[in-house]
Amino acid sequence: MRQPRGNLKNHNRLNSISNRTRCAGSILANTDGSGNLLPYYLKTAGKNNGTYLRIGASNRKADFEHIVELERQKRNLSYDEEAYREQALQSLDLTPLETRFAAVGKLLNQEKLKNLKLVVQESATA
Repeated sequence: MRQPRGNLKNHNRLNSISNRTRCAGSILANTDGSGNLLPYYLKTAGKNNGTYLRIGASNRKADFEHIVELERQKRNLSYDEEAYREQALQSLDLTPLETRFAAVGKLLNQEKLKNLKLVVQESATA
């Protein structure tokens, strides 16, 4: 059996990779065990050019947004949990949130914002 031409990066996963011959050609079969090292990609092509998605019965090259989504899945984050670093918290008007909290007798403070994952504290690097 011949070895596949491209090596898959992140090989510490529960996938079964085999080389199969069909008709006149050879294909690389990957049985996904869905590990946590997403995205999987062809090492020789790199992450941006070697990541493919299975859509229906075909494989398509993943675009940048899909690759970013796979990396979020690896970190167990959803799109709305990502920090928006282009605006400081102090510049936001939190009055609508504070009003809604006050309506149910709750106080909205920095600790509550962190618990609800509405803000994240990042370490300052020198």
